[in-house]
Amino acid sequence: MAESAEYRTKPSTRPMSSKKLKMKTDTAPPPTDKPKIPLPTLSQINADRITQLANQYWSPATKEHHLPYNAAIVESIYQAEILGSNFSVRRIMMLEFSQYLENYLWPYYAAGEASHAHMMSIIAMITEKFRERVPAWQASHAHMMSIIAMITEKFRERVPTWQVCALTILI
Repeated sequence: MAESAEYRTKPSTRPMSSKKLKMKTDTAPPPTDKPKIPLPTLSQINADRITQLANQYWSPATKEHHLPYNAAIVESIYQAEILGSNFSVRRIMMLEFSQYLENYLWPYYAAGEASHAHMMSIIAMITEKFRERVPAWQASHAHMMSIIAMITEKFRERVPTWQVCALTILI
């Protein structure tokens, strides 16, 4: 059955129904894509290894009794709590709650001298701040600038000059 061109181009002349259309309204909030991570209890926080290390090395509440900075602590935390837990949100959240970035990683960060564990710990902590929607760069603007300078320097060491120029033009 072939339709004429005239019929296909004309708008419908059929009268609209006099019945009112009812719109379905959902009162329930839309489902979230991400499951919520249960928050640890106060007793769990106090018994945690991270809290014990924080009390010994960087917690503002125990500042008078801190042990001196120890790079092996950063390495240990990175290996056991970050990398060893497969970047567990719960473990990194505990580190964030203890102010690990602000009170231990940033103050003892030295551009060009920091270990891989120190740099990766900083990256993990900044990522957690973004995940929690907490301002990440208020910890220390000067340290942030030195990290950017170091990353830029390492990038330029590894990439030929002509590629850096091409990337600069593209950006």
